[in-house]
Amino acid sequence: MLMVSANYFADRLDKLVGAVEDVQEARGYFWKYAGASLLYLGLISVIAFAGALIAAILSGIFFSAHQTAAGAVSLFLIAVPTLFGVVYFSIRWAIFGVACVLENLSPLAALSRSHALLKDRVNPIVGEILFFFCFTLLVFIPLVIFNGIAGHAPTANLVVSTVYQFITNLLLLPLWVCIMVTFYSRAKQSAQNL
Repeated sequence: MLMVSANYFADRLDKLVGAVEDVQEARGYFWKYAGASLLYLGLISVIAFAGALIAAILSGIFFSAHQTAAGAVSLFLIAVPTLFGVVYFSIRWAIFGVACVLENLSPLAALSRSHALLKDRVNPIVGEILFFFCFTLLVFIPLVIFNGIAGHAPTANLVVSTVYQFITNLLLLPLWVCIMVTFYSRAKQSAQNL
């Protein structure tokens, strides 16, 4: 009996040590992933902020001179390339997180790897992103309907909205991760076959 108990505790200790080692390994991935996320958000923000700043300066110049048409045209001419830049890089860097963790890449290398893997696969990734976006909208339609019906009960709206969003996010986040990992695997396999 004592031998069985000792074996049981030794087995549990091995599993605990393995779990601790897994967490320590994951910590290394976490910091790289966090760095890659900050780099991604920073670069996208710089593009958006630069476009907004240029648009604000030009519109201030034109609108203060009462040249409304020129101000509107300048806003359009700045907004379109800015939006294009944000969308372009958001799509090209869509799988940076998966590349960062699965290939143990640095933040900049993860963005570069995502860009390289998606170079010839832009349409499929846009399709995947749009599918997920439409699916997410469909999932939240019942919440919008409930809020419309229970509009005069703010406490009920808050409670139901919070619980509903929590549950849907529990379902949507793993789906998003699975879609991105699957897409990454296909893109990597396609790149290796070239």
